[in-house]
Amino acid sequence: APGSGTSPAISPDGRRVYAFGGAGEIFAIDAETGAVVFTRPVGGAQASPTVDAEGHVYVVAEALLRKLEGATGDELWARSYDELARDELPKVSRFWPLVKTGVPVSRIDSVITATPNAVWAVVLCGYEIGVFGRDLVQARQAFLVSIDPATGDLRFATRIPDSSEGVVSVGREGELYLDLLAIQASVAVEARYAFLLPRALRPPPPRGGIV
Repeated sequence: APGSGTSPAISPDGRRVYAFGGAGEIFAIDAETGAVVFTRPVGGAQASPTVDAEGHVYVVAEALLRKLEGATGDELWARSYDELARDELPKVSRFWPLVKTGVPVSRIDSVITATPNAVWAVVLCGYEIGVFGRDLVQARQAFLVSIDPATGDLRFATRIPDSSEGVVSVGREGELYLDLLAIQASVAVEARYAFLLPRALRPPPPRGGIV
């Protein structure tokens, strides 16, 4: 889709293609005719959509993970995982340079992986900062999370050593593989403004690799 920078996803029956536009909307497109079946606004910066075996569509936009009915675009649930950030990271003073509120927040940091019994993702926890007129999230700690596909509730979270920006892959025996591209982690450490931030906002050096 022009302007979105994401990849499309295809329904299990091959009849529909789901893709983001450049203005914060998701399109459902008839795979045979190219006609738009529905359009739904979901918000700003997105990751590529994911479709599960039952045809539900998972979309990440800004701070929310949404589950949509693939046939109609109706929203089944929408969840933020800021509670994980607040449980795992301390609040910091908002009077430090660049810090906006000092309250920990979370963002999805991977493409969603949907299996019959769980939704898998990487959640990046950190702090909102303002840099050169832009609002950013300073990465501090990443987690591999398991999410209940019926409700969006967080089942468990496991710390991982770096940010992902990739996809969680599931092996034949149920094992999980995760690429650590460490883009967000590298920005958090190497950005020119990093020296202005309090120690609590500075992550360890990026590692990268596969876990």
